[in-house]
Formats: sequence, structure tokens, C-alpha cells
Amino acid sequence: MLAGIAARRHILRDGKDEHPGGATLMGIETPCTKVCRLDPQSGFCLGCGRTADEIAGWLGFSPEVRREVMASLPARLAGRAAETESLARDATTRARQSAAGRRDAQ
Repeated sequence: MLAGIAARRHILRDGKDEHPGGATLMGIETPCTKVCRLDPQSGFCLGCGRTADEIAGWLGFSPEVRREVMASLPARLAGRAAETESLARDATTRARQSAAGRRDAQ
């Protein structure tokens, strides 16, 4: 469903329309990166950082509300990147400990 919303409502940041269905919607800036996958833990899109409600309501938001949401996205995405990096470090540590344990058992 989310991918369908993004496909129907995608407009490039430079103001040019790129709409798979051929519809034209001029002048609405969007942070959409065409990734459109929600993280089940945070509820944020992995591509742009918006919530499903923000994505679905984007065209109905005032320019001010859209700017407020867009201003919050870098922090959301940075928080997600830091969380992912932490999970990767933990997985690497566990893998090293497991390998060391196997070597010690031999």
C-alpha cells in the first residue's frame, strides 16, 4: 500500500513532476526517495524518514507543516543510522566472541 501511495504522489524536489500514472501535481516539495519501506520498530520510512500518516497526508498538508516535517527528517534518519550502526557493532562483537569460543573449544 505504501509503495502505491508514493508511486501516485511522487514529485521531484526541483518541482518537475515524475508521476508514473501521468497525473500532474505542480510545486509540492517532497523528501520521497522512492524507497517506501516502514521500519516496524520506529514507524519511519527507511528512505525519507516520514511516518505512514505523514506520507499519506502529504498533499493535504500546508507548506508550513511540510517544512516542519522536512526539518525533522535529518534527525530521524540520523537516529535510525546510529541505531543500525549500534546493531551492526553488536552483531560483529557476538560473531567474534562466538569464533573465539569455538577456537578455545578446539
